[in-house]
Amino acid sequence: MSIGAIQDLLKKSNLNQNLSAKEDESKNLDDIIHHIELELIEFDKEQPRQELVEDEIYDIVRTLRAPGSKINQPITVWPKNKEGKYLLKYGEKRTRASLIAERKTIPAVIDSRYDYDNEEHRAINFAEQYIENNARGGLQPLDDCVALAKLKTMFGNLKDVMMYVGAKSQGTISDKIKVSEIKTNPRYDFLKDFYYDEELKLKDLTIFRNLIKVIEKNEEHYEQIKTKVITAVEKKALNRTWVEGLLAYDFDKNEAPYELGSDSKKEKKIKEKNSKPADDLPKSYKVRPVKKAKVLGRVSIDGRKKVNCQLLLDRIDNEEGYVWVLEEGADEPTRVNLSKLSLTEIL
Repeated sequence: MSIGAIQDLLKKSNLNQNLSAKEDESKNLDDIIHHIELELIEFDKEQPRQELVEDEIYDIVRTLRAPGSKINQPITVWPKNKEGKYLLKYGEKRTRASLIAERKTIPAVIDSRYDYDNEEHRAINFAEQYIENNARGGLQPLDDCVALAKLKTMFGNLKDVMMYVGAKSQGTISDKIKVSEIKTNPRYDFLKDFYYDEELKLKDLTIFRNLIKVIEKNEEHYEQIKTKVITAVEKKALNRTWVEGLLAYDFDKNEAPYELGSDSKKEKKIKEKNSKPADDLPKSYKVRPVKKAKVLGRVSIDGRKKVNCQLLLDRIDNEEGYVWVLEEGADEPTRVNLSKLSLTEIL
């Protein structure tokens, strides 16, 4: 679906404006709000929010159990379907809290703009739900990743997704879509188990993104990688540094650039496979005259966190395709393959 088609429909998507246009100004708000029996409401299993925080639901339950309490903001539902049920659009926490509090009905607005049997209308509904959930504090991290992947399928390309959600970093959106695979690809079920394990509290999406990269890069070593990851979890050694080490691991030679899980800061420093310290420069490096030999910039190396650095333009290699960078706080420059480096800002 094109961004234009989505935007045309979204011009009509503000429910309050839509209702104001459709309803006579003399009508009271009570004429729009219906009190629907809770047993007639069905939850939307396809909505962006798949993880609910129970504490948030029970906060509402406690409020509803107080004398004279009520739901102040009505939920929104689709029109009644052939089975006589109303599919929920917005307000799952309020609805679940009302059920727990043993309420019989709930105030609701019936959104009759769209037809649920229309695929395009369902796509617009999903997009609206995504925006609504983010306006209410955002989705859980993995839900956000899966929703963005679904939005990419709807829009057909990443650029339109970024325009729609107001994202500034294509890399961030791409990473989130990649991480969504731990929930949608059975091959990564073991990673999904780690994510949902309440005792592990392993929610760092960067770790999962890099683990997926490791597996994609070394498909023939899948079982070996899986065993290493499980062992690291059991030893409580799985963290960003350990996974960065796994990214640099040569599975064909069974060699690591340093001991995985090492506590040494120097050993934690990941350099490119062909990186060489400054003392080794004579064989691979010569000086060329450049007016601005040191350019300050903000870069991301191999998908890692953006850092401030100096691009040492006066240093060139005998081998094409490499550049030397001196990261902020580092004592020695690093030789980086240009394909691994993304310059995001000139300082």
